[in-house]
Amino acid sequence: KNHSQQEKTGVVRGVIRPGDITFEKRFKIGAGQQRTVGVDPREFPQLTVDDPALWWPNGYGDQNLYTCELTCEVDGEVSDCRTVTFGIREYSYDFVKGVFQLSVNGERIYCKGGNWGMSEYMLRCRGAEYDLKIRLHREMNYNMIRNWIGSTTDDEFYEACDRYGIMVFDDFWLNSHPNLPDDVFAFNRNAVEKIKRLRNHPSIAVWCGDNEGVPQAPLDDWLRGDVAHYDGGDRLYQSISNAQGLSGSGPWANFHPGWYFAAYPMPYGYKGRPAWGFRTEIGTAVFTTFESFRKFMPEESWWPRNDMWDKHFFGKSAANAAPDKYFETVAENYGEADGIEDFCRKAQLLNIEVNKAMYEGWQHHLWNDASGILTWMSQSAYPSFVWQTYDYYYDLNGAYWGVRKACEPLHIQWSYADNTVKVVNASGEAYNGLRATAAVYNMDGSEVKRYAQRAALSSLPNTAVKVMTLPFPEDRNLARGKKTVASSSENDGAHAAKSVTDGNTGSSWRSGGPGEQWVMVDLGAPTEFSDIVLTWESEAAKAYEILASDDAEEWRTVYTSGKPSTPIDRIRIDPVTARYVKLQGTAPHDDWQLVLFEMELYGPETPAKELSPVHFIRLRLTDDAGNLLSENFYWRSNRLGDYRALNDLEPAKLDVRTKAETVDGKRIIRATVTNRGRSVAFAVRLMPVYASTGEQILPVIMDDNYFTLLRGETRKVDIEIDESLLGEDTYKLVARPYND
Repeated sequence: KNHSQQEKTGVVRGVIRPGDITFEKRFKIGAGQQRTVGVDPREFPQLTVDDPALWWPNGYGDQNLYTCELTCEVDGEVSDCRTVTFGIREYSYDFVKGVFQLSVNGERIYCKGGNWGMSEYMLRCRGAEYDLKIRLHREMNYNMIRNWIGSTTDDEFYEACDRYGIMVFDDFWLNSHPNLPDDVFAFNRNAVEKIKRLRNHPSIAVWCGDNEGVPQAPLDDWLRGDVAHYDGGDRLYQSISNAQGLSGSGPWANFHPGWYFAAYPMPYGYKGRPAWGFRTEIGTAVFTTFESFRKFMPEESWWPRNDMWDKHFFGKSAANAAPDKYFETVAENYGEADGIEDFCRKAQLLNIEVNKAMYEGWQHHLWNDASGILTWMSQSAYPSFVWQTYDYYYDLNGAYWGVRKACEPLHIQWSYADNTVKVVNASGEAYNGLRATAAVYNMDGSEVKRYAQRAALSSLPNTAVKVMTLPFPEDRNLARGKKTVASSSENDGAHAAKSVTDGNTGSSWRSGGPGEQWVMVDLGAPTEFSDIVLTWESEAAKAYEILASDDAEEWRTVYTSGKPSTPIDRIRIDPVTARYVKLQGTAPHDDWQLVLFEMELYGPETPAKELSPVHFIRLRLTDDAGNLLSENFYWRSNRLGDYRALNDLEPAKLDVRTKAETVDGKRIIRATVTNRGRSVAFAVRLMPVYASTGEQILPVIMDDNYFTLLRGETRKVDIEIDESLLGEDTYKLVARPYND
């Protein structure tokens, strides 16, 4: 741009590093004019870079970046200068059997990451904080962030994604509503400026027009043309965020871990075909630790649950997060909490289990149509109880550690659905001479030898290989897989009666009309049962009864609710023997429809011959020299989802030793934690605090947490703290096992 009143001549000079590639081009420009001075490899062959240092997503290679320093000289003096940072990479896209797949530099990339809305609810996020947020995504082994509705606009966000190898699925500013901006021309000019401003960032992988919708004409065609023209035509324009090769969005609530491995999670997919596919939104409520909870909740609203919780999205404000279901699942799995601190402690176990299963379930089907998964959401812009991995204060809660473990580039994992063990290699590296081992331990720490397994294998890039199956006894749910009949169903396919016995808490039976609707299970033969577990849609029935029969004609009532249903009703009755069991709604909540996810029936308790009520699975993957490459740990129960026996563990005794050093302004704490007691030390949480006050130190970077130690075992953990956070104070490391 020539802002003067005279014609000017000058020269544009550039130098690209690394490589010290130089070029210059003279120009002439009239007074008050603007023109483009182009440089092209046909004119400057040095711009063709042989054997470039490529930019790769996290987990697949290095994030090599180049700089181009540009100067504009007029009359022998520098008039202006600019430095542009860029990466050399090639994106390509396929739709294999209708499923979206992404490749970088010719290598297929399995995408794992999260959705990102506003950076901070008061828009106070700045450069160094972006670096921290994106680094935490890299530490979770993510390689993609979806910039939801283009909510984040700061350059520092994209610069950090470039540095850390986090690809960006970048939305424009449309959100699922079939309408147009008042001024489509202004909208389009903004879209063009966004593309021009950001196009040099190698991290941008996809431009997306609309969240859960297709932009109305003429914007869809305009945006597609904008990307093709202003971004060189080498990146995909995707009209809609959850279709056209993508497998939908949601659900946003917690399910049992087995659900993420079993029948397709929600009926989305290519042309209506169910698929794991590439899911751009799926999530769960994620409750904070107590240390964060007390920072933003007034003490008079701590416990029991109340309307103040809803101000932070644990109520009607976040209905599709199913906070009622989450709250009930904590109680069902780990026992009723005796206060908020106990609830937060138990909630972290649910956070770990569900979020780990979410990613492992997709990886279980790697390239067998599963090509990517983005959680809703991966960071929190507001003090909240839902949809986060680290919270608003950067506390790394259970969800963070579940995700970090599941998303390891080389990873060993177990499926709750079919008990198979797979080695997942979501990287660009091949591994030979691997050894996989599995061991099962009872609550007293003794190994149950008959479940021990070993396997030798090789692992090629981008593969999920089954290496063994753990021979656990079948589920004790007497209703699992049994025939069902209902008075009516809303949809015989998606919401049929069989949904209540399929073991999938993501499918449901929905009654098809008004009146006293019912669903019946045929156990096949007279069977004794004494425990009933009903998983409902929230407040699905005002009242109901459980009936039993030997012939499906004469019925006797064995239970009457007497009150509305809760998300999970756990019922114990005197033992009953019957072939048919019927749930009869007597007053549906909305006066016409019952919605039931699952009906479980159990016989009287019988002592397990080998396995304690809760037992532990440890998987290890080593190289041929015995070096540990991946380790994974699970807790499993004889009765699906019932981990209350963990509360009976004998208190653990830990020995914690630390030493620290300062490196480049960071205090590095090297901790050694040893289990010195007789009990298993379950889910040990490490938390650095200020020595003077006992307050938690945040933010920190850690390489492990919520780990379990058998008797005599030791774990080494490195913790990084910015030296400026400590000031004149020092740290103390608190270690709290679940069985403290």
